Amino acid sequence: MVATEIATTQTLFLPFKASQLPATDAWRALLAQFSHVSYVGDITLVRKLVGSANGAGVLPMTEIAALAAQSQTAFSYIGDCQFTRNIYALWPNQRTPPTYTRDFIELLQMRCQELDYLQGAVIAL
Repeated sequence: MVATEIATTQTLFLPFKASQLPATDAWRALLAQFSHVSYVGDITLVRKLVGSANGAGVLPMTEIAALAAQSQTAFSYIGDCQFTRNIYALWPNQRTPPTYTRDFIELLQMRCQELDYLQGAVIAL
């Protein structure tokens, strides 16, 4: 995603390490569009850099939704590559989650089912 006023940017910010990139043609094509790729390692920082029109960035839909809702800037997608963030629930010393943890997991699952962008839909910009 990139701010529309700098759609010709040559800088791409990635919120992960180079070793975490999938070895697919779609990703190689995306990276080839930019002369400078910066592996930032922080999703929030990438969102802030893109939101401040400093370059393009690869972000999960949750961050794109937040950026689109909070910003006065218009954005556009620069490719079809997307990635998802996994959510993990951890608890100590037992095989099944404690009651409150189980209840929280169920509430989280219900909320995720209510939001299209948490189900793989692309947000219209």
